[in-house]
Amino acid sequence: MQTKVLIVDDDEGNLFLLQALFASNERYHILTAQDGPAAVEIAAREKPAIVLLDVLLPGMDGFEVCKAIRSNPDTAHARVLLLTGMTQDRDKAQGLSAGADGFLTKPYSPTDLLKLLEGWFAEDPPAGDCQGSRGEACGNGAETAKERGGAAAR
Repeated sequence: MQTKVLIVDDDEGNLFLLQALFASNERYHILTAQDGPAAVEIAAREKPAIVLLDVLLPGMDGFEVCKAIRSNPDTAHARVLLLTGMTQDRDKAQGLSAGADGFLTKPYSPTDLLKLLEGWFAEDPPAGDCQGSRGEACGNGAETAKERGGAAAR
């Protein structure tokens, strides 16, 4: 069974690059959205295991999207990784407090992104839709709930 990955970015170039990164691996079924409301709707309908989420989006920002995903019992299981150019510690804290599992700052290495996802799979393998605990070590530039001292249970 393929793992559903929702990629959310308003920049078509970023969407294309991320889709290309996953295209050669049959493990993934890629979904895309270019604004916050569409991301929430697609997540609710498709129930992805992973959401790769930009923060600066039209309609509603990535922090709001993350909160919406977490507040819906049908999508709360998804692993959410914020991919953003925002580099301040307060931005990371805001994202992680919104419920994100990790934060990767642009520009990031595609290798780092894939290693991070493989690390998540090694500790909590998805069966189509990801289930289980959050905040496992992500490695290589990503901050997680465990690294910031734990998160409230979701």
